[in-house]
Amino acid sequence: MLDGFLPGELTSFTRILLLDGVYFRGNWALPFPVKNTRKSSFRLSAKKSLEVDMMNRAGKFLYAEFPSLEAQAVAIPYHVSG
Repeated sequence: MLDGFLPGELTSFTRILLLDGVYFRGNWALPFPVKNTRKSSFRLSAKKSLEVDMMNRAGKFLYAEFPSLEAQAVAIPYHVSG
């Protein structure tokens, strides 16, 4: 399925990261306000992008950069029931 979306650009590692994000069905600890959803450019590759709806929220979040992976990460808390 993802091979058709980003042909030739995925490794086994990136597939794990993408699938994890796609299948998240939890609730955020602080939900994103629907009114803050905006159209924005989602980069598919260095040369290709797609305009999609993006959730937006201002706040303080844990953030990290991983230069060796050319990656960035942010921790967004989600609601844990129980």
